Amino acid sequence: MSFVPAESLPPSYSRNVQLLRLLGLAVMVGILGALAVLAFHQLLLALEAALYGSNQGLVADARHLPPEIRIIIPALGGLIAGLMLHYFLGNGKGDAGADYMEAISAGSEVPLRSSLIKSIASAATVVSGGSIGREGSMVQLAALSGGILGKILRLSPDERRFAVACGAAAGLAGAYNTPIAGALFVAEIVLGGISIGSFGPLLLAAAISASAVRHISHAGPIFAAAPGKLQSFPELLLAVVTGIVSGLLGPLFIGALNRAHLAHI
Repeated sequence: MSFVPAESLPPSYSRNVQLLRLLGLAVMVGILGALAVLAFHQLLLALEAALYGSNQGLVADARHLPPEIRIIIPALGGLIAGLMLHYFLGNGKGDAGADYMEAISAGSEVPLRSSLIKSIASAATVVSGGSIGREGSMVQLAALSGGILGKILRLSPDERRFAVACGAAAGLAGAYNTPIAGALFVAEIVLGGISIGSFGPLLLAAAISASAVRHISHAGPIFAAAPGKLQSFPELLLAVVTGIVSGLLGPLFIGALNRAHLAHI
């Protein structure tokens, strides 16, 4: 499967065909990304049921445990995850530190082995009550599915990179139930800019993934909030000022992080 347009075709026709093919790729990656998110979620439920005898939620399950066991389980989960990362990833050698953002930026492959090991280690930490998020592994696995599909279809390196980006957008949308934010994050932060040719497929992959996850898992909003209404012009002005101030503080915060990182090195 190739996305390289035929030279004999008119430029506008070639661009349209290219966009349609990218949209088709986005549909496939969006479905695979949703399946990756759902598979990891089911893994967590299965481990939770095996560990606690139910999957009513970690907080509810922990309430039925004796206090001493409640303390030991997170430590054991962290120990298991640490041993897996230490021994199975070879102390950080090879592709142990690569993730989807690095793969997209560098145009490299999303590592299959380390992605699976990290995801299993993450699952062990999450179900034992460790304070890490489950969404990171969902996004990593969704991006991995895009890379695998690109390899199966024998796409070019640039096309595989875009397939991984669509997978990341699908994973973010499926994990957080935020298709627009997921597509924007990948376009702006990972790819470095927004264009019609790239943002459209990213948004399509994200929307398909979010819709599929919601339909299959019946998941609602992560943070339920009452709809807000602006009652007066000063409230609207305050919202505008807040947006401007936040935009000005963002670069200062990033600069402070970079200086702290350099000082640490």
